[in-house]
Amino acid sequence: MTRHVLFLCAFVVSFSSYSKELNLLESRLIGTWAMVPISWPIAGAANIAEFNEDGSYKLYVFSCSPEGGYERKPELDSEGRWQTHGRKIVTTVFDFETNQGGAKSLSEIRRELADMSEREVSFFLENQPKIVVDALKQSRKMTVVEEYITSISGSEMHGGQEWRKNEFVEMYYVKVNEIEPLCSQHPPLGYSLRDIKKLARKGDAEAQYHYGEMLFNGRGVERDYPEAYQLLLASANSGHAGAQLVLGTMRRFTWGTIEKDLSESMRWLNKSYEQGNMNAALNLGVSYTTGRDMERDYEKSFSLYLEAAWSGLLTAQGHVAGHYYYGRGVPKDYVRAYAWYKVSGEGHDYVAKFMSDDEVKEAELIANDIVQKLSRRDLE
Repeated sequence: MTRHVLFLCAFVVSFSSYSKELNLLESRLIGTWAMVPISWPIAGAANIAEFNEDGSYKLYVFSCSPEGGYERKPELDSEGRWQTHGRKIVTTVFDFETNQGGAKSLSEIRRELADMSEREVSFFLENQPKIVVDALKQSRKMTVVEEYITSISGSEMHGGQEWRKNEFVEMYYVKVNEIEPLCSQHPPLGYSLRDIKKLARKGDAEAQYHYGEMLFNGRGVERDYPEAYQLLLASANSGHAGAQLVLGTMRRFTWGTIEKDLSESMRWLNKSYEQGNMNAALNLGVSYTTGRDMERDYEKSFSLYLEAAWSGLLTAQGHVAGHYYYGRGVPKDYVRAYAWYKVSGEGHDYVAKFMSDDEVKEAELIANDIVQKLSRRDLE
């Protein structure tokens, strides 16, 4: 999702008669969302996005200072249209073309199409949101931005956007009632990369986590798996749940000279999970589902997925649905499979092929009840 990293935006201001029935995920997005300020790649970016029921969209751009103040950037605001495509928000803006961040310009899309075969072009158009396909017919400049939703529960939403190739920017949004950035509540880190390095070397667990993750992902620095591993290990040993999660995920595979160690992976994922990290619960669930070098346990994976699903993680919700659909760890139940798939944003249409009209109606009620319970979590 692009917090629309400061200048990014997206929408299609030209369809005057845009109207459609909102899906469940889209209905949960309606409203105004303030992005928690980021420190990378644009320090202090703290935009606010309005998603309106008629498909229109407005992005308000702010820049936060490390002290908690902010500067308004109205010249970088943008308007357009939005819609979801699976678990992505796709925003499109005409008369606005930029190569900033993960934004995809109209010229870039056309270049991609030019390199495709006729069959590939057909597949591309069939699998893109209608808003993008229609935009391809326009001659004016356009920017398309895709933001990935990873979790949404009540007034909180997590996601991210590909900033550059292989560089993923994580984003966190809070639903708000006014156009006011979250600079004072969440001031961005005022540290330079040099500062973070110094703090990491001095044993600061938070700095070790951030710098280790940067080295692991090649985010803003050159990839260095051995150094990333050492920093993440030090941070994890200090009790940092985020570092434990990354380390646990890292040890499932071989990265350069760091060989996989599945027992170590499970140990660190469990430590992170014990601190309440639901992404760790999700990863543990995957381990018990796949049974790689361990005994497969669908009952345990279902329990972990369900816990993570109630935290708002869309992927976990999809896994819960899958367990109901295949009867893994729970009795096969198409009604609940449909409900959880719909809450997760995709998959329910396929399950509906095996259901009666009455079963679909029951599943719709269950899905809406799940969403209501997820929304109430923030009030408890």
